Amino acid sequence: MRKSATALASLAICAGLLAGCTPASSGITVTGTVDDATVAVAVPAIAGPAAVSAASVLGLGSVVSVTSVSVRVGDEVAAGQVIAVVDADPLQAQLAAAQADEAAASAQVQVLASSIDATYDKAADIADAKKKINKAIKELKKTRAKLVKAQKQAKKARTQLAKQLQQAQALLDNYPPSPPPGTPTQAELQAAIKQLKAAIKKVDAGLKTIKKALPKLDKGLATAKKGLKDLNKASTKLTDARATLKDAKEVAEIAAGASSIPVEMVQAQLAVGEVAAPVSGVVVFAAKVGDRLAPGASLVTIREQQPSTVTAWLSPAQAARVCVGDAAQITGDWMLPGSTVGAKLTRFAESYAYPPTDVPTDEIHLTTALEVEFTADAQLPAGVPVDISLPGCRPAADPIQTNG
Repeated sequence: MRKSATALASLAICAGLLAGCTPASSGITVTGTVDDATVAVAVPAIAGPAAVSAASVLGLGSVVSVTSVSVRVGDEVAAGQVIAVVDADPLQAQLAAAQADEAAASAQVQVLASSIDATYDKAADIADAKKKINKAIKELKKTRAKLVKAQKQAKKARTQLAKQLQQAQALLDNYPPSPPPGTPTQAELQAAIKQLKAAIKKVDAGLKTIKKALPKLDKGLATAKKGLKDLNKASTKLTDARATLKDAKEVAEIAAGASSIPVEMVQAQLAVGEVAAPVSGVVVFAAKVGDRLAPGASLVTIREQQPSTVTAWLSPAQAARVCVGDAAQITGDWMLPGSTVGAKLTRFAESYAYPPTDVPTDEIHLTTALEVEFTADAQLPAGVPVDISLPGCRPAADPIQTNG
């Protein structure tokens, strides 16, 4: 189906036909084809270090396995209904590790809080405080190393996603007229581009938070080391040690907050593994369990529940007799004798062109014709040929006027 802007442009083409229209003296019958208005549900892009499957031929990400398909061809689905699940199990181990790091960082805050309370005890507790600060420094170093590693992984993932986005956009901008087998459709490329942009945005947010956390961790480590040196001097430094522990606790709280970033990133990836129907309609294609598909490939195709459109071609003489809004009747071979479906002429093409070779016209492609679109009053079988009859808004005897 064409965009509404094209439909408005089509109205301008036939504007000359609208003025002074009179009932036609005889009807027009043409052959048209029912359009197949479908929505393809794309395979989500599962990104991140855990996605280590072989890349697709266009490098748009790792292929994923279809683990569950809850619909079959012919099923009716509602918008928002879960229709399939893709394999995100490789991310579960990554999630468990990230959650363990988060729990350790949170526990460290409590350890430091207890250490601060301990400094109010006798000087003998200084040795215990030193042990805890040493442990805190070790944990802070470990946390910093993990954040640096996460930063490198995120930068690498972003570079890969940006490259995939560039390749997908380049293919979409220079889409071949006759793509080789296995090349994603333009709709699939657009879906992949949208998912890649969302993934890049998520990675950028994580990098920004890590960038803010690292300087604070470095400052906290320096403060903790200084406090440890003070504890080694004498018990008189106990007050300073307490202040150091408080600073270390504040930094540990920052580290605990930053440790949730890897968890959220993996959880976001796991969430896209469950695919829902974007529209209500009837399933006309569904992938099989076990299929390995690239991100952006069609997982399920849904035909929306709405009146069908029919495309036909009119010769110049026929086009001169019709107007946008003309009522028409559609007849198909599958209908009962005498049955018809009402329709309305809703769009003219912007100019005349030679019809495709598989489209019959009165002159059989010896002259240019005008593509028109009819909107039926009901849903018709997709892709089937139909006969369209309409009286036209002008009589055949009127002088011929073109619409383009």
